[in-house]
Amino acid sequence: MAGEKRHFTGGNLEIDIPQRFIASLLYELRFAADSAFVRHVLSGWQLTGIIRAQSGSPFDITQGGDIENQRPDFVGSSREAAVINQGLQWLDPDAFQEVPESDGGAPFRPGTLARNAFRGPGYWNVDGTIAKNISLSRFYEGMRLQIRLEVFNLFNKRTFSGIVTEIDSNLFGQFTSARASRALQLSARFSF
Repeated sequence: MAGEKRHFTGGNLEIDIPQRFIASLLYELRFAADSAFVRHVLSGWQLTGIIRAQSGSPFDITQGGDIENQRPDFVGSSREAAVINQGLQWLDPDAFQEVPESDGGAPFRPGTLARNAFRGPGYWNVDGTIAKNISLSRFYEGMRLQIRLEVFNLFNKRTFSGIVTEIDSNLFGQFTSARASRALQLSARFSF
């Protein structure tokens, strides 16, 4: 037994994200026109975007008691089966069991669940901007005005977060919050 590593002492770090994809794009719209007025109206438009996708973050499941961050026993058939993903309920509460405690409130032994054994849901998001660059160089050399419409969470995808991780809670395994919904921002920038 000496030197043997017990399976519940290791685990993922909170910053462990095995898959992450981030891409940005910038496209300047180009139009050909004979009229100077039409060229002025149609030129100077830009589309930009940032696309993010990643797997979920690990989280630790704990039980109440005198010892902080005490982990419970895992009694489910498998980790995959314990993630039920039904509406706001992410985890199956029946897959976890409290470690028996002494009269003093201390557990008799460590729980069998590894540290950060489960992950929250992954997510993807697209932010975008449409901008119009207007040259004001006829007034002063190098002057420019940019008007921008920025859209955060362009597709208004709802992603839940904030899982209750203490098995003593009536809300154990449920989401309590969500990432921000779509937001629009209009701005102007004057450069000289």
